[in-house]
Amino acid sequence: MTAGTRDSIITLQRFTTATDEYGDPVQTWADAGKVWARVFWGRGDERRTAAMEQGQQPATFQMLANILTRGLTVRDRILFDGAAWDIQGIAPTTRAEIEITAVRGDTVATAAPPAAGGQLDFSDPVFSGLIALILEDA
Repeated sequence: MTAGTRDSIITLQRFTTATDEYGDPVQTWADAGKVWARVFWGRGDERRTAAMEQGQQPATFQMLANILTRGLTVRDRILFDGAAWDIQGIAPTTRAEIEITAVRGDTVATAAPPAAGGQLDFSDPVFSGLIALILEDA
């Protein structure tokens, strides 16, 4: 087993297609589950150099091998550190662990939770532009 602890919770997402209101297929993502993982940023000088040249940030995620993690494919992705990570490779490291190499993709927007009483807090900077849009349309 590799040294270090699984101290990061990651969300595994499965690629799916759905149909929009016009009957056209659209790409969507569905949460498959959350697992604890070890995260290693890049591997060796070659990957760090490639990341700088290509503008991509690679990482390796090591987690327990189970029915969920063994079922992952390169079409699936990982949510971690505010971004979606595109899976590039999957390999078992031992009978008990699996290692996934992924590249940081799009930043994942997280919605701010509603304020107490179920109402949005429009003083929050996240919603400040929304007020301007509402007033323009009025």
